[in-house]
Amino acid sequence: MSEPSGELNDQGGGELSDQVAILGAIDQKVVADPTVMGKVAPLLCPYRDEARGWFEPFHTWVRDQTHRPLPDLETAVASLGNRRGVRRHHRARRLLLAAALSRAFPEKYGPGGDQALHVVDALKVATPGADADRAKKLHALIADDRHLPHVSRWHGFLDHAHTLDLITPETHQPAPCQGDVVEAPIDGRDRPATALRSGFVATDLPFERAKLFLEPHRWKGCLDFWCEMERLDDAPQGVDRYLETVSLDCQAGGLKIQTCLDFRRKDFDEHLSVVSYRLTDNQTALGGDGAIVVDEGSLMVRQVEGGVHVSTTKRVLFDQQRLPVNPYQLAMVCCALGYGAMGEQFVYNCAHAGRPAGATTSSGSGGSRPAEYARYVEEVAAEVESCLTDWNEMYRSAYSKAMGGTYTADDFSNGVARVYKRMARETYRTIQLGMEGLRVAGGDAPAPAASPPPSPAPTSESPSSAGSETPGGASRGPDGGAAPNSDIPDDGTS
Repeated sequence: MSEPSGELNDQGGGELSDQVAILGAIDQKVVADPTVMGKVAPLLCPYRDEARGWFEPFHTWVRDQTHRPLPDLETAVASLGNRRGVRRHHRARRLLLAAALSRAFPEKYGPGGDQALHVVDALKVATPGADADRAKKLHALIADDRHLPHVSRWHGFLDHAHTLDLITPETHQPAPCQGDVVEAPIDGRDRPATALRSGFVATDLPFERAKLFLEPHRWKGCLDFWCEMERLDDAPQGVDRYLETVSLDCQAGGLKIQTCLDFRRKDFDEHLSVVSYRLTDNQTALGGDGAIVVDEGSLMVRQVEGGVHVSTTKRVLFDQQRLPVNPYQLAMVCCALGYGAMGEQFVYNCAHAGRPAGATTSSGSGGSRPAEYARYVEEVAAEVESCLTDWNEMYRSAYSKAMGGTYTADDFSNGVARVYKRMARETYRTIQLGMEGLRVAGGDAPAPAASPPPSPAPTSESPSSAGSETPGGASRGPDGGAAPNSDIPDDGTS
């Protein structure tokens, strides 16, 4: 917690502002040239759906709120290279940014490009000794889709880079920019919201220390995204109420979002602790700005054999009048803001400074085999639990409408589309987990395909009806397949 934030310098905004600007420039390139989607979608998962074009409405909102634009691409990239004292949770994001940037703008930011030196400078903080030669090799490695063909091979790639002595242990963190879309009830009606989930096993973290970061007042010291977690006194019995303030740049007065949240903590026994949270009613009276209309989820810490299993869930939806994006575009906004990796960062950056050993994916990389087995079992269990929860919510919603006499033909068609899409996703995820199980058990498992089956055609209520058409008329953009000669194992990240 004593690290400097690295939030300001003379050339650009804060670290997060620069990262958002870079992701925005990539989105603008995808909009201008749809063929680029096939190069970045394997790394930035929301682009597999209708996420293209998220940046323009988001940037408009930022300008309207702050009266200043985000930096342009060249300024943002150069600013990353000039910044010192970068917090460790930004280092893994810089790797992903460098990969996507090099593939979207190869002539400019790829190895040998006329601005490649700025990318190398930005990657130095991820290398041992902030070494320029290592950063140059790392740039060449991550820009090559034979080494990182898809984000599902993220941990395998990091293991490989670590073996080559190109990254520090602190850089070995979960893959950023993972997200999905689920239904969430708003004013009595189900609306599509962005769903963010994560789960991992940390083998070098005591359970009692991991539990400390279920306490919201500690979050401000963990991530620069949080400007303030102000505890409010008027909460009901058993509820901890906080006014949360988050921003692209807390110090420089960038875009701020204020949300009042109610937290409930439950310590089930000496091996399991859970915190759940949801939006407080009457946001404006308690200091919230109303920008977010769905914000709910949980953080769970559980003692398992070989380590501590940490899992997080989050569902979030912004006010569509302020930020008119479809939920897939919102998944990219959440990626850009760092919402999707908050749970991991609580532990990796607040609880300890070492490598998340439970995230290793190859037996030759120094990871613990029992811990790897535990991680896999926990991951399968979490997927099953999530699937059952989602099916139950879908059934309860349909049943409630039917009993109330409000179930319509549109509800039926939308339900069928949701079931089809969920089945398609779960079939792909089951194949991924099966391949991962074979690998963990020591088998010679092939890598799964880079993309899940296509989405069904949109219905009248489908979020894609407001989104942009993908290339070739398909409901998803191309993912870009895994390179056949890649030697990086798939770790099941999707």
